[in-house]
Amino acid sequence: RGGAFSEPSPPPLPQLPLWHLFLKFVREHKVAQLERSAARAQLVPALELLLEAVGADPSAGPLWTEYVSLTAAAEAGAEADGALVSAAELSATRKAYQAALTSCAAGLDGLLREYEAWETRTSGSQAKAMMHDTLEKAAAARKASRERLPLFAA
Repeated sequence: RGGAFSEPSPPPLPQLPLWHLFLKFVREHKVAQLERSAARAQLVPALELLLEAVGADPSAGPLWTEYVSLTAAAEAGAEADGALVSAAELSATRKAYQAALTSCAAGLDGLLREYEAWETRTSGSQAKAMMHDTLEKAAAARKASRERLPLFAA
């Protein structure tokens, strides 16, 4: 867990500001000199580690959005190069969308619309069936987020 991020250790407490500093460190010192795909390969595990610790925080929405964007970028890069998108890349993108949308983070409504469009484009006629369970869970997560937000703001 964390692999390349064992030095320095990420903050052990689920404090969102500390995790933002950790992510800033990773961007500036670990991936700044890497090419785009190598940087993405470093940032995705860092974001996964971060989201494991603070992903349920209502204000973690921008972090979830960044995670989905980075995961989907691998797929988009393959399409741009004219290569076939692998099943693993599609699965990783779907998994990222589903994890984000079923978290209790606020501000993910745009991501929900983006997921619906992505799933429709990717799955075609099977999109409705693919999205059904996730959309139900996303609605419950949005409701929980609205209820939890005042508790975190206090």
